Amino acid sequence: MCYFGAWAFYRPGEASFDIDDIDPHLCTHLCYGFANMDNQTWEAVAYDPWYDLAPWDEGCDGDHCHYDSFRRFNKLKEQNPALKTLLSIGGWNTGSGQWSQMAIDPAKRKTFIGSAVLLAKTFGFSGIDFDWEYPGDRAGSDVEHDKEDFTMLVEEFADACHADGLILTAATSPDFKRLDIGMDIPRVAAALDFMNVMTYDYHGAWDNFTGLNTPLYGRIDEEDPDHPGYRFNVNDSINYYIAQGADPMKLNLGTAAYGRGFTLPDDSDTVGLYCPAYEGIPGGHNTHEPGMWSYYEILEGLNNDTLPILPDATPKQWQTIVDGCALSPFIFNGPYWIGFDNPESIALKAQYANYRGLGGAMVFALDLDDWSGKFGKKFPLATTVKEIMESGESDKPSKFSPEANTKMIAEW
Repeated sequence: MCYFGAWAFYRPGEASFDIDDIDPHLCTHLCYGFANMDNQTWEAVAYDPWYDLAPWDEGCDGDHCHYDSFRRFNKLKEQNPALKTLLSIGGWNTGSGQWSQMAIDPAKRKTFIGSAVLLAKTFGFSGIDFDWEYPGDRAGSDVEHDKEDFTMLVEEFADACHADGLILTAATSPDFKRLDIGMDIPRVAAALDFMNVMTYDYHGAWDNFTGLNTPLYGRIDEEDPDHPGYRFNVNDSINYYIAQGADPMKLNLGTAAYGRGFTLPDDSDTVGLYCPAYEGIPGGHNTHEPGMWSYYEILEGLNNDTLPILPDATPKQWQTIVDGCALSPFIFNGPYWIGFDNPESIALKAQYANYRGLGGAMVFALDLDDWSGKFGKKFPLATTVKEIMESGESDKPSKFSPEANTKMIAEW
């Protein structure tokens, strides 16, 4: 399951990523991110009509819709008839409050679901990927009612999609605290075709300490419930879902084609995990999001002779450490620190997904990978995941035997 962020089209120069840059044979399912909901009519709508729609589409006057990307995206199925395409609706930028307002009202739910199904069918999508981040959490959400309302919404949504031959998936949190607040996992998992578990963003610029974006396993020091890394890793997240009744075959393990970075204090003499950090690393020169670099920006940073956005770094003087428990690398140069995945560490995650008998893996996002092959083969991260998932190769680290995972699930 691979995501495409449509906003990547607007990146400058050679970083601009369009539909034609997608390899239609790389993933079994492709998600187009994102569509939105009109919080006045409660209908699903295009988020960026200029890019998503064509001049002749309903609501377009010829001046505000141009690239026809919904249709171009679905034409990828002409190159690979086995490909499934999904329209992702929601995402971080849509907040949580508007979804709470819609989900609590049966009439609004019906309007949204009907319009979403119509939107997907109109443009030829194979299904819908629903991404409410997060029920019962973030500003404006309804803590008291969201858990039940989200569940009813998903069940009704699934019935409507399946009646029209569409797939319904959802992007879901890796955080057991958020899940406790907002999701009835047995009912939601039963209704959905897949759950794309976002097993990344465990740590980032919102923290005042360094931490890995995608730790595979936990560390001894994190077993303290008061530790900020307590049960905050891929293995613990998957164990939680299974313990709460999710069918492993419906879980797709999320992988990230980007890293999360920090800036350390000038006088810092420690560069490991959970060391003081006062802000995110300056945003990458193409993605421009403070605290986050795409994988291709990380490769550029490692290989470039100059680092103009990192004035206190020394070109080609990065040091790399792979944490022996988390099995994910981090790099540092002067006060700058980035935790990310490379082909070696993402391979372990794909092996882990096979070992746990999960339904598949998910990559966010293709446009953040080294998609042009500037530093080697194209899409090195996504390709690694694909090759291992297809091979069935699995990995069983001795620390986490079947018995150990069974014990963890029982403890949940």
